[in-house]
Amino acid sequence: MDIFKRSILLGLGLITLTKEKTEEFLKELMEKGKMSKDEAQSFLNEIIEKGKTHKEELKAEIKEELQKIIKELNLVTRDELKLLENRLNELENKIQEQNRG
Repeated sequence: MDIFKRSILLGLGLITLTKEKTEEFLKELMEKGKMSKDEAQSFLNEIIEKGKTHKEELKAEIKEELQKIIKELNLVTRDELKLLENRLNELENKIQEQNRG
């Protein structure tokens, strides 16, 4: 069964299909007697888990690339901007205190 699953994943690109399309495909396999209902459900769950893992990996890669681009373009990050705002507020407060005194 493992070879069968792998060939389906590679040959048809099931990971990129929607859940509905995958369910339809698995239903067809069950109707043709290629897979039992339990095997189909297990396979669907496995595909969903792999999809979630792949999604998280992709998000991490995108975030890393965006951080590189921000650094290359010498853009200010939100955290850096917040630090500058805080410093500016401190300086304004000091100036106001000096003007009062």
